[in-house]
Amino acid sequence: MTFLKEFNGYYRQGMAEGIDSCGPADVERALATERLSRADFMALLSPAAAAYLEPLAQRAHRLTRQRFGNIVGPSFDPAAFRQHRSTLCPPLLVQ
Repeated sequence: MTFLKEFNGYYRQGMAEGIDSCGPADVERALATERLSRADFMALLSPAAAAYLEPLAQRAHRLTRQRFGNIVGPSFDPAAFRQHRSTLCPPLLVQ
């Protein structure tokens, strides 16, 4: 099941109460589990998760590396952009 199908399957009614009712123990349980459930997802969205941003970021980083490797995307290089623009775009006439 895709994330979008799972997310759309949630009942929006009552979800806010479920998120607000989560405490630190729920967040710690969610961070310790390998596969997240609906309750884990709500715990990570709860205000109690604010104190766990660093462990959450480390987990996200680990999963990203695991799934995508050490691929470094293209970076923005202003000099290369100017060169590319000058070969493709006519010069602007400023009067």
